[in-house]
Amino acid sequence: MTKTQKLIEHFQRGKKITRMTALHEFDIQNVTALISQLRSRGMKIIRRVKYDTRNTRYSEYSLT
Repeated sequence: MTKTQKLIEHFQRGKKITRMTALHEFDIQNVTALISQLRSRGMKIIRRVKYDTRNTRYSEYSLT
């Protein structure tokens, strides 16, 4: 199973993903590029900007 297929299944299970999750769980180095590819295939993926405890901004992706 490819990394793309694993990410699609992750989304279809209703889960969200961040850059760090993509790196550690799926070994995806550039999740932004993969999200862009999935969007171009017609997947409705939204991005939410969140802040951690140190007020560092990060993106969380999920299906709409």
